[in-house]
This record gives sequence, C-alpha cells and structure tokens, in this order.
Amino acid sequence: MTELGVTPLSLPPTKAVRDLLEGLLGRPVTTDPHHPWMPTAGQPVCVAEMVGDDGRLLAVALLDLGLTVHAGAAIGLAPPGGARDMVVEQDPSPTVLANTAEVLNVLSSVWNVPSHPHTRLGAVHQPGSTLPPHVARVLTSLGRRTDLHVGISGYGDGLLTLLAA
Repeated sequence: MTELGVTPLSLPPTKAVRDLLEGLLGRPVTTDPHHPWMPTAGQPVCVAEMVGDDGRLLAVALLDLGLTVHAGAAIGLAPPGGARDMVVEQDPSPTVLANTAEVLNVLSSVWNVPSHPHTRLGAVHQPGSTLPPHVARVLTSLGRRTDLHVGISGYGDGLLTLLAA
C-alpha cells in the first residue's frame, strides 16, 4: 500500500498475457522478453489506456504496428496475407483496428487480480493519432514495464509493452 492507501498496480505475469491471447485468438502465441523500446517519431503504434473504475490511468499497453494488425486480423479471422500487406503498407483497415481494440479490452482483465484496483480499457489511441500528455508521460517514464516480442501463429509478430502508470 502507498501512503495514500492505494495499492500500486503491478504488471501481469507474461504467462497470463500469453494464455489470455492464446485463448482469445484460438491459436498458439509466443511471448518472449524484448529489450525496452520506444516508438520513433512517425512510427505507427496503438496505445491503450488501462483505467480504474474512477477513470484514473493505471497502466498503458503499447503495440507496434505489426502486433496491432496481426492481433486484430487473427481475432477477426482475416486472411494472414492481407494482414501482412497492411503492415508493409502501414495502412491497417478500420475493421482490424476495431478488432484490436476488442483484444485490448479483453487484455485489460489480466490486471484484475485480488488486492489490485479493478482495471478496464479506457481510451484506445490508434496509429497516427496524437497521444494526450498524461499518456505520453507514462510512455517516457522510467517506471515498471514489461517488453515482449509476441508471435501469433499463422499471422505474424510484433512488440507489446505494458507500463504501470
């Protein structure tokens, strides 16, 4: 507990993330540690705010374009070749982006463990959108984070970073 009586949010175990994605996508998923990364200017990324019931930012999920597209395509059973084209062309379809938001909605549940505040999906900032300052600060902070290389069987791979706010 902090001095304010709030339990700090810890990051979910990698196995919980992998198991959730495998169950949701219905296919094998790999999650391997990756060195910390930060998107460069102009690099398309998807950023999800994970918030408490009071709307307070608790964590952020950062996906590179590869994982954004492959996760959204896999849950929607879109053709893998089309997904790869979207990554190469840096032009994900609105349907794939909406599907990715659903993946992130389910992913928010990995934070919901005893003694932690209830966590749910807040705003999702799709590739190309401007991040609010409070979210950008979390991305550049030196706080707790987990960086993963995620592979989705039959589709492709990408990077996922989970950051505690």
